[in-house]
Amino acid sequence: MPVHPKNPEPRRHAVECPSTIARPNIAIIGNGLLGRLVALELINAGVVNSQKTLTFYDQSTHGGDQSVGRLAAGLLGIWSETVHFDEHYLLMAQQSIQIWRDIANRLDCNQVLANKGCILVAHRQDTGALKQFQQLLIQPERLQRLSLQHCQEIEPELAHFRGAIGFIQDEGQIQVDEFYQACDRYLAKYPSVTYSLGQCLDRMDVERLSDGYQWVFDCRGLGLKEEIASLRGVRGDTVELLAPEVNLSHPIRLLHPKQPVYVVPKGQHRYLVGATQIESEDQQAIRLRALMNLLASAYSIHPGFGEAHVVACRHGLRPTTYSGFPEVVRKGNRVSASGLYRHGFLLGPALARKLVSSFLECG
Repeated sequence: MPVHPKNPEPRRHAVECPSTIARPNIAIIGNGLLGRLVALELINAGVVNSQKTLTFYDQSTHGGDQSVGRLAAGLLGIWSETVHFDEHYLLMAQQSIQIWRDIANRLDCNQVLANKGCILVAHRQDTGALKQFQQLLIQPERLQRLSLQHCQEIEPELAHFRGAIGFIQDEGQIQVDEFYQACDRYLAKYPSVTYSLGQCLDRMDVERLSDGYQWVFDCRGLGLKEEIASLRGVRGDTVELLAPEVNLSHPIRLLHPKQPVYVVPKGQHRYLVGATQIESEDQQAIRLRALMNLLASAYSIHPGFGEAHVVACRHGLRPTTYSGFPEVVRKGNRVSASGLYRHGFLLGPALARKLVSSFLECG
């Protein structure tokens, strides 16, 4: 494992850079999801080796522990998310799925990627929501309406559910905790990958890094507000439950006109419940109303959640732009990218490949 300093105070003075004469190295600012995906892509492309090193810079004192990606469900809703984007982003999502398969193999961790499909449910009073959702898909035929008998074959624990049930086969999820841990183990195998953590980087520090490195990938999320004018944070709340009486094996999306919610299995009877989207950069603890809505939605899907234990309540600010899709800004040898919003795991691998390719094409 990489050696991280023990809770040092964030440094606010100038960062140390390698010699500006040779500039043989690469810097990644931000050790979160996108930064890690860029590193994996650089290694896969053979760029990072004994002659060319890679250094992570991050204000966190431990590898990406403040990354909003750690709070995500890791859903790979390649078809269900087409209600929000067009054919261009569908192609990016399809490319990301292929890259995730390769990443799982290289990380030697079968638990990283699950590809069982996704179940969509709507309560009896909202059954029209499933039909409306299907009509919005780029390929509506991907959503299969399930009878109770068919549902019992795919997800027996929903046989009690009285409402509309649909299934999209070619979807999956990333087990987020397993990915971050496996990524740490994988990167630790490369002596040329080093870390400079616990530093609050301002604009002058970033400029110094651009002078000291051959390539700089700036993946700071909301830290890029000065670079990307349309960037803002959208708050998301999640609740982790331990539910011994629940045995769901698929991600579940509850279609609701006001409170759409996902319930994602994490293994060992643990489930992540989330999907609140609040136009606020408030970083205080979750509000009671939001918590009650999430818990009530989970209970409405499966009564076994009534006996669940609340393990943790978490929140984070997802970086998004006016368009709702990522933006990329390039200045010389530095490229800044942010705005993945709800699609970090779905579009992140394709975006990382695009960023690395843009540098490789320029030599």
